[in-house]
Amino acid sequence: MTMNTKNFYAILFSITLGVFYFLLLFSNLQRQLDHDQIVYTNNIRSFFVGKQFVNPHHLHFEPTGFYFHKFLTEHFPDYLGTNLMFHLRIRSLLFASIGISACFLYLYLLTKKYLVAFIASIAIGFQHGYLSYAAKNDTGIYPASWLFVMLLSGLAVYHSRYSIYMSCLAGLALFAGVMFHEYMVGSCVALFIGLLLPDSIFKWKIPTAFEKLKLSESKIEVSLIKRYISLFFLFLFCFVPTAWCYLWGGRVVWQLEYNEALYSFQNWIFGYLVGSPYGRAITKYIPEYSMRGFTDAFFARTDGIQYNAYTDFQFQLTSFTNPVAVTHTLLPIFILAFILILLFFFFPLIRFYGRNFFILSLHFLFFLFIGVDIEPHYFEFWIIPALLFTIFFALFWNFLAEKAKDYFVLAPIRTLAGVGLFLSALLVSIHNYQYELILHSRNFKTEGVYGKIGETPIEYFKSSVNYKYPNEPYREVDSKLITTDGHR
Repeated sequence: MTMNTKNFYAILFSITLGVFYFLLLFSNLQRQLDHDQIVYTNNIRSFFVGKQFVNPHHLHFEPTGFYFHKFLTEHFPDYLGTNLMFHLRIRSLLFASIGISACFLYLYLLTKKYLVAFIASIAIGFQHGYLSYAAKNDTGIYPASWLFVMLLSGLAVYHSRYSIYMSCLAGLALFAGVMFHEYMVGSCVALFIGLLLPDSIFKWKIPTAFEKLKLSESKIEVSLIKRYISLFFLFLFCFVPTAWCYLWGGRVVWQLEYNEALYSFQNWIFGYLVGSPYGRAITKYIPEYSMRGFTDAFFARTDGIQYNAYTDFQFQLTSFTNPVAVTHTLLPIFILAFILILLFFFFPLIRFYGRNFFILSLHFLFFLFIGVDIEPHYFEFWIIPALLFTIFFALFWNFLAEKAKDYFVLAPIRTLAGVGLFLSALLVSIHNYQYELILHSRNFKTEGVYGKIGETPIEYFKSSVNYKYPNEPYREVDSKLITTDGHR
């Protein structure tokens, strides 16, 4: 079996994994509804009366939501109905599934191990933050899922013999990422820096699995000049359409001027920095808030989603008898392990994975800053740091597995680390399947909605076509969370 054949099978497996993820979540489609979902839906509804709405933080969201709904309504009304919110949830779920497929393929290309890529992809797909936004009419899932497409684009630019042509496609992929959320500019910068640096900086000693592909077997080495030309096209095909879209949104749709007014073009673009209370938490840093957001990105709370800045946790470091507490207690243990591994293995990991690990490290630092600085107590901005955290441990296990081939004494450590990675992914998946996916597909829960939009009552999802339990959407979930008639 040739290397290209193996990669073809890996692509098929990644697509199959994404389809399975889609079907599993679609068969347990959530009914949670919060204030932001209603706002975004109303923004999209404004397109029906000829009033376009574009948000600078996620420029794609409302326009593509309208056209996606219009497409499904015109072509598949008998199969998927005409409900706007239902279509928007499908759109989110579709992107979440693309992210899982891309995640598996990216990790497989780095490790050449199905098991490592599979375990990490499942763990990421069932992290609370990713799972919660996977079928929700909100923006958090799009940048998180598309991150893996952007990382794959970086691999393609560096390793393809047609790097200049590939850079044009990769630039468009990066452009799409910025449209999904403007903070993905940080990912573009991290990729650009990582691809810009010469190979000698990383001192590769052991080639990654990607270097064993046919492209590298043919001894084709990308020269610095050719790579820099490729990066120019990468920048061009990302920047030009991005600039055009923002000029269209700000100047054409909103007709904003270049001035110092509150509703100027500049303030519209940088709303997080000048026009809102968000993006200032770094100046008044509260560690408990960041830990709360990071924790909730991994694990669903047993008392339902709490949006307020509570700093209560469900850790029980002195007891491992409670299965829920054990799941939560894993996180501080893994954080400690993460710090120790960085102290002792950062440079060996850089040498082992080369620029790929360096690029991931830049990503983690940037999105860690985003999580700390923007609404740190809420898990939406911790989704990407959480999934990068999981990728790091998957790559570290692969590093141990490869080293164990040369040093027999490391074999037990490799086994223990692999078992620990698998059991941790399993615990996270089971916990969040029970307290997030099942909870919100069997029971309706609203947050800040109160059953009406103005004078229009909300039509709750009760269709027997879409839901397994259509006649009991309102019932007591547990002693702490009660939902009746759509009201908390």
